[in-house]
Amino acid sequence: MKSAEPNGAFEEPPRLNEYEMESARGASHIASMMYEESMLAAVRETILEFEARHGRDDMKAFAGALRRRLEQRGKPAAAKVLQDFIECGRLPEGVPSAAPGPVSARKPVARKRKSTDSQKAKARESA
Repeated sequence: MKSAEPNGAFEEPPRLNEYEMESARGASHIASMMYEESMLAAVRETILEFEARHGRDDMKAFAGALRRRLEQRGKPAAAKVLQDFIECGRLPEGVPSAAPGPVSARKPVARKRKSTDSQKAKARESA
């Protein structure tokens, strides 16, 4: 009888198999972020949620599994943040170039000015 070979998606110690759903959810959440600020916030949130639920024992192994999932999804920036976390043990606080305050997932849109009667009149006079 041939032994089962790992599928490569989650090649971690057997104790981490119970975290597979959590790593899939975390990778999906992180990968859905469009901006660096929100991606960093999602990485931080995912790691801190894992720590709150399971403690610190398997945190770096979980981060490694999460990093591999993000690499498979084509998210190298998020994978690098996780690799730095694995090596240094610290999550980034934020993006140095980002302005402090809430992060929106929506792109900023220039608002159209409402045309008023006085603006229309000025435009006619200058024409």
